[in-house]
Amino acid sequence: MSIRSVCIFLLFALLSANSVQAQPPPWPSGLKPFPEIAGKEALLDAFSGIPYRADGAVSDEGHWATWNEPEARLSSPGFNCSGYLLEAVRQLTGLNISLSQASRDRDKDSGSDSELGQDWDFGLDLILNLSGQSLDDVLAAAKSKRELNKTGRAEGAGVNINGPEFVNLLNSLEDGAVYLFAVSKPANAFKGGLSYYHVGLIQPEDGDVWIRQSTPRVGVHSLNLNNQAGIDAIRRYFPPIRSAERRMALVKLEPERLKNRLAAPPEGLAPEGAPEESPDGADLGSSQPGTSPAPMT
Repeated sequence: MSIRSVCIFLLFALLSANSVQAQPPPWPSGLKPFPEIAGKEALLDAFSGIPYRADGAVSDEGHWATWNEPEARLSSPGFNCSGYLLEAVRQLTGLNISLSQASRDRDKDSGSDSELGQDWDFGLDLILNLSGQSLDDVLAAAKSKRELNKTGRAEGAGVNINGPEFVNLLNSLEDGAVYLFAVSKPANAFKGGLSYYHVGLIQPEDGDVWIRQSTPRVGVHSLNLNNQAGIDAIRRYFPPIRSAERRMALVKLEPERLKNRLAAPPEGLAPEGAPEESPDGADLGSSQPGTSPAPMT
């Protein structure tokens, strides 16, 4: 392909991306219309009580579907944790983020042939893709996304949920901001011994610290972490495994930064001679075709 053809294709891709992102995300089909004047807390409350559905999400067109079958038109609502987080970010930011943009394998290290296991870091990729952030922006991240501790076990990015640093992190959050989290755990089912298996969001507001998530048997719900009872409850849900840590990676949602990254050209379309972008860079292009996310709880 000539340089001129590449430039024309790039221009078309940019215009198409901006056009798509200029359209607000559709409100999920069948849900009571949401008043535009309400605040973000009321918007998030509108999803409370939606049942848990394995692999459940809202399609790019606003229909109830699944990550693996985005063309499905299911008759009732249902979210898994990642489907809920994607829809919450869509509605909070007004950005029409596609399923493929949300699930992009940022480092190309979790495909079917990955030596660490397919989709081992799906949850971490998801929160970075949906926040406009990079791994360097994970709050209080003393560890990389996969690091071996002294016993040889793999540990994830972020802080130990069952340690004092978790409470310190919650106390440092900015009131009125929204944060996206991914929880990792040791997992023998993955060749690398680690899985980022659960996601959700944390919303500090007027002294409260709400964690919002979709979980099996409960569906979409929230819990206030501004008191010891809330901390104890979330730690019961995320206990240590075989004396290893469950860790939470937390990033701040940056809507303007996310908007700019969504508008970047799709991956692989850089003009000849342009510098290659880092694996953790700005592009939020499509995920690998024919793949589906690992099960998320």
